[in-house]
This record gives sequence, structure tokens and C-alpha cells, in this order.
Amino acid sequence: MNFIVNLTWREIRSSWRRLLFFFLCIAIGVGSIVALRSLIQNLSQAVGGDARELLTADLVINSTNDFSPNDVSKIEAIVGASSIIEARNEAIETSAMARPVDAANQTFGFVELKGIEPPFPLVGKFTLSGGEPFDFKLLENGGAVVAPILLEKLNIKVGDKIRIGEIDFEIRATFDEEPGGASGFRLGSRVFIEKKAFEEAGITRTGGRIRRRILYRTSDNPTELVKLLRESLKGTII
Repeated sequence: MNFIVNLTWREIRSSWRRLLFFFLCIAIGVGSIVALRSLIQNLSQAVGGDARELLTADLVINSTNDFSPNDVSKIEAIVGASSIIEARNEAIETSAMARPVDAANQTFGFVELKGIEPPFPLVGKFTLSGGEPFDFKLLENGGAVVAPILLEKLNIKVGDKIRIGEIDFEIRATFDEEPGGASGFRLGSRVFIEKKAFEEAGITRTGGRIRRRILYRTSDNPTELVKLLRESLKGTII
């Protein structure tokens, strides 16, 4: 036993630098793995947070067609059985033409029209140009909230009316930044109206590309819920 101990001690003394280098490599390797895992976790959280802000929801179901009663039934059956759903709303979007109601003003311009319903937004904040929070009452009874640039393009002001489709909308406020506003190229200025007013304006009958969304806010990670919905809606146009 003494011989083994002495031999081991002699080997350690003669090669301690190599042993030190070996243990340093192990320590650096373990530290790198821990740091990388922490970085990945932080990036995942940051990307997840940004995605929620862009989508204004935790779960979004998109379609460029009307949701059929059968599709809605499947969706509601799955979502209704989930305990993580906190809130729901629907939105509808398209490009449209807007012009002032005032006959003396012959300007017109493209707008990105979005019909929404309360509560909006499910995720994120919607602040008006004056700093006050968005109030859905601004859209009731033919109201519209628009990007300030539209006022310049059409030479109009808050309180004036614009015609979109078959309905006249009164501009009641402007906003500088909207929820999810950084998501993609736009043909025109954003205009918010009530979802039911969107339907009543006859815009869906023009044959233009309509984007419909059902949005949900959840109290927990909706990954499993997404899997169930994808499986249930497989083979549909959604």
C-alpha cells in the first residue's frame, strides 16, 4: 500500500502542471456549458416575450377565409376544455381605400383597416397620441382611431369623417404606436374600427384579401394546446 501511495505521489509531483491544466479544462468546459444554457434560456424568454408583443396574444389562429361553423366548433371544443385561457377576441384586417366625406376634399388614400373587438389588446399596451390609454368606446357607433400620417395624407383632422366601404367613420383619436405594429410591410396607414362595423361596411364583399384572426391570452405556456388544435384542424384551410 505504501508503495502505491509513494508512486502516486511521485507521479503527481512530476506532472502537476498537466493535472492542473486538465482540471482547468474541465472547469472551463463546465462553466461554458452553464453559461450557454443560461444564455439560451434568456434568449428564449426574450424571443417569447417579443413574439407575444407582436402577436398581441399568446395563441393566434389565422385564416384568409371565413371560419366555418365546423371549424369554430372544433376550436371552441378544445379551447373550452383548457384551463389556461384567460381572454379571447377576434380581429379582421384588409387593405381598403379611404376618402374624406367632405365633398370639397378630393383626396384619397390606401389604409390598412383593422376591425377589432374588446378586450383589445390581449397582450401589450395601446397608447394614444396624447398619452392616454386606448378606450374601446372610441370605436363605438362609427368611430375610428387612425395613424397620424393619415391626417396629413387626406388633409383632415380629428373630428372629421372618412368613408371606407359603405360607411362613414368619424376620426376620434390618433395613435403613435400600436400593439404588434412592427410586424411587416404596410400598403397604407393603420385605421382601427369595430369588427362589426368592418362587416357592415361591405368590405368583405369586395373580393379583397381578408385576414381573420382568433386570439387568446393564456395563463401558461400554450404549446400543448397548439398541438391539439393543429391536430384537430389538420386538413382544413386554417
